[in-house]
Amino acid sequence: MKAHRLADIVAALGGELHGDGELAISRIASLDQADGRSISFLAHSRHAPKLARSAAGCVIAAVASLPAVRARGAAAVVTDDPYLY
Repeated sequence: MKAHRLADIVAALGGELHGDGELAISRIASLDQADGRSISFLAHSRHAPKLARSAAGCVIAAVASLPAVRARGAAAVVTDDPYLY
C-alpha cells in the first residue's frame, strides 16, 4: 500500500496537525489493530484505555482528547468530529 505524508493528508482533509507532518501513513486501522504507520481515531472518552495500548502513529481526535493522544507520543489531527474526518 502506498504511504502518504501526514501533512499531505491534513492539507487535503483539514483539521489541525499536532506532531510530525513527515510521518508516513500507509493504512487506516482501529486503535486495537494500528501500528506506527496507521492512522486511527478516538471519538469517545470511553475508548481511552484502547488509546493507551495502541501503537497508532496518528490519532484523529477532538480537542478534549488531545492531551491523552500526545501523552502517549502519537501525532494527532484535531477535528470537531472525528467520525466525519
